Amino acid sequence: MTNFDFIKSEPKFDTFADVAVSAEKILPIDYAASVINCRRAMEFALKWMYSVDRSLVMPWDDKLVSLMSTDEFRDIVDADLLQRMHFIRKMGNNSRHGIPVKKKEAELAYSNLKEFAEYTDSKYCVGCASGMDALQIAFRVIGVGEGSTIIDVTVQGDTYKVLVTVI
Repeated sequence: MTNFDFIKSEPKFDTFADVAVSAEKILPIDYAASVINCRRAMEFALKWMYSVDRSLVMPWDDKLVSLMSTDEFRDIVDADLLQRMHFIRKMGNNSRHGIPVKKKEAELAYSNLKEFAEYTDSKYCVGCASGMDALQIAFRVIGVGEGSTIIDVTVQGDTYKVLVTVI
């Protein structure tokens, strides 16, 4: 069990969940490797965010610092979290360049990664009270609304009744 099980259980977070878990597992053994994995997990998560969030426009340069510096990204992340993210980035860069990482710095980078993962999980997850709520949200996201035509090819049960009710 890890502190990142909540993102590991979500298939959409596969691109960065394993790296975050690696950062946690190696923390007591190798501070530098943990910090590098914190940075990698955050970079993978940011690239995933840019791929799924239409409000984020991918900059011409997809380096981590560029991803963190766009106006669109700064609009959705508060200053405290952005400062935590910059700490992870700087510690990861320092470690890559052979600058020794202290235990406290590695623990802080790891803690900051947990904060960022919690933000990512809460920003890109929607709780639903029912299947009908889930369908309504899904239809809104893809632009289906009143007056739209949907062809339901499901022959089982009363699925068509739910789809008609949702719209």
